[in-house]
Amino acid sequence: MKKRTIFIFSVYLLWVTEVFSQAVKVCGKLVDDRASAVEFANVALKSADKFYGTASDEDGYFEIQACRGIIR
Repeated sequence: MKKRTIFIFSVYLLWVTEVFSQAVKVCGKLVDDRASAVEFANVALKSADKFYGTASDEDGYFEIQACRGIIR
C-alpha cells in the first residue's frame, strides 16, 4: 500500500510540474502611427532571470515562446 501511495504521489507531482511549466505563445503585429507594418523590428520579453526575443517579419508579425510564469 505504501509503495502504491508513493507511486501515485510521484505521478501527480510530475503531472503538476508539466502543467505549470508549459510555454505560452505571445504573438502580434507591430505597426507604426500610420498603421504601416514595422518590418524586422526586435521584440523582447524580459523577466528577472530570463530573456526571450525575436524579430518581426516583413509584414510586422512576431511570435515568442516563453515560460508561463513570466507572462502576467
